Amino acid sequence: SWYQAHYTVLQNSTLVTTYVDEHKNSLRSKHPEQCDDLITCEHIRTFGSWLETRLRGDNTVCDELYSLSRGPSSTVLTYKGYEINENTFYTITQDQKSTNQNSGVLFDAATKRGKDTYYGYIVDIWELDYGHDFKVPLFKCKWVILSGGGVQVDPQYRMTTVDLNNLGYTDETFVLANDVAQVFYVKDMSTKLRKRKDKEVNTSYDEPKCHIVLLGKRDIVGVEGKTDMSEDYEIFHEIPPFKVKADPSTLINDEDYPWLRRNKQMTQAKKK
Repeated sequence: SWYQAHYTVLQNSTLVTTYVDEHKNSLRSKHPEQCDDLITCEHIRTFGSWLETRLRGDNTVCDELYSLSRGPSSTVLTYKGYEINENTFYTITQDQKSTNQNSGVLFDAATKRGKDTYYGYIVDIWELDYGHDFKVPLFKCKWVILSGGGVQVDPQYRMTTVDLNNLGYTDETFVLANDVAQVFYVKDMSTKLRKRKDKEVNTSYDEPKCHIVLLGKRDIVGVEGKTDMSEDYEIFHEIPPFKVKADPSTLINDEDYPWLRRNKQMTQAKKK
């Protein structure tokens, strides 16, 4: 998990882009018989250690890149709740103890086809410490599989439904906290299973198969003169939930820090 989290930070930093290409080309030279998928798997597995060796003792690189190459502390702070860019997020465990739902997330990923939107919920909140006041928050999530009925979009009403039991992508669980939007899941009672007379009592029949996705409501007060959260909210639905920074190293400046509620319960996790 620690290596997965560190790799997520590396792959989202523009500072290491040229080294990604260099490492992949090196792997292709060493293993010309391997297909791109195998090269990618090997790249994910070894890139962190390769980058550390590649930049060790190099005094020409910037401090941020050098910190990234050395990797984060093996001690990881974990949180049950985190506030970033005016959004409050909980882990699913904390959600179950709360009257509010704050664990649902949406993540837009760039692919060869263009863009894929993934839906999931937060199971852990980590903060990696790269030293020199350089900390990166990440969410460890469970993601709904896009195919096989996991995510469906109604062609007429454009309403998205997800099957929160149809989960996958266990090798890519982490995402930068700054890269997600908040969503809420509402039970789609039209997908509730029908009870059969010859069946014994089964509580699974009380739960629908799918949930409807609702986008998190954004704070529009102050936008174009709006003074009331209730008035004409829909016309602002295209406003991004927050500014996404592709390079986590920008968090090094104090004014750019995502802030968190220190009164939230936090624990420490060792490297796994």
